Amino acid sequence: MKNKKIMCLKISIHHLLQAYNQVSKTEMVSIVTDEVEESSKLDILIENAYKNLRKRILDKTYINSNFYAEAGNKIFRDFVYKAKCVFVADHRYYKRIKFYDFVNKNPLKNSLYYFGYLLLKINFIRKEFDKKIIVGMVDKSKKVIEKSRQKN
Repeated sequence: MKNKKIMCLKISIHHLLQAYNQVSKTEMVSIVTDEVEESSKLDILIENAYKNLRKRILDKTYINSNFYAEAGNKIFRDFVYKAKCVFVADHRYYKRIKFYDFVNKNPLKNSLYYFGYLLLKINFIRKEFDKKIIVGMVDKSKKVIEKSRQKN
């Protein structure tokens, strides 16, 4: 049972690293760990990772992102767009690189965004907002952790 949990953890970490690389549009060649029994096997793993990297660079072959990477990017993009008065720098960057592939012609939403942007430019309002947003982000996690502690 213990080996099964360790294996699940390794697979989860592998998927997490893979997803991070796909969402950030970077390339993951291989994952090499020192968990092998003999150092000669570790040398082979490192050598294979090097050969794989070299081949991809010389052939200019890259792995395309999958559904999860594309979906993750679009979800985050939509979130930044809807909360653009909070994520001003991200919004400007996404706009500059033309990451938005949709048009919002709703004047009410655009004016609300601009109003929120102006409000957050006021120093004391921004400071209070920053305090409350952190509490709001952490609150749900605290509740989940407390429930799990009560069960144990």
